[in-house]
Amino acid sequence: MNGHAADAGKRALGWGRALVAGLGGEASMMVIVGITMMATGGNQATLNIVALMAGFLLLLAWGHWAARATPGRHVQQGAAAGLCAVLVYYAFRAAAATVIWAAAIDTNISDRDFMTSLTPAFILANALKIAGGAFGGWLSGRKTGR
Repeated sequence: MNGHAADAGKRALGWGRALVAGLGGEASMMVIVGITMMATGGNQATLNIVALMAGFLLLLAWGHWAARATPGRHVQQGAAAGLCAVLVYYAFRAAAATVIWAAAIDTNISDRDFMTSLTPAFILANALKIAGGAFGGWLSGRKTGR
């Protein structure tokens, strides 16, 4: 056996679908975080908790969606959706740092460099997005029995 037989029923990862899931997850996160900011007056402790939980749960749902079309690679496809969500967030953040209205998003964004923004909560939030996507993919695989 040359190793190809084990991959016979598997499709390649759908990076387009993973990117759509990542965009959807991050757009949903922005809405939830925005509503939470308005409701709590920007309370950072509450925002951290909401962002951690929402990132995991939203990417669980989007990872599940992304993985439905990838037989045999559900977990990998879901994790790819989570990774795309993290990369989309970094792209949004980089874009926000270069426009005039960045102050409305984060008043200190111009004062931070990348390394100082890597707080434990920030790293955990991104790890939970990837884990949520992978778990959603795993659930998709269990549901379809593939």
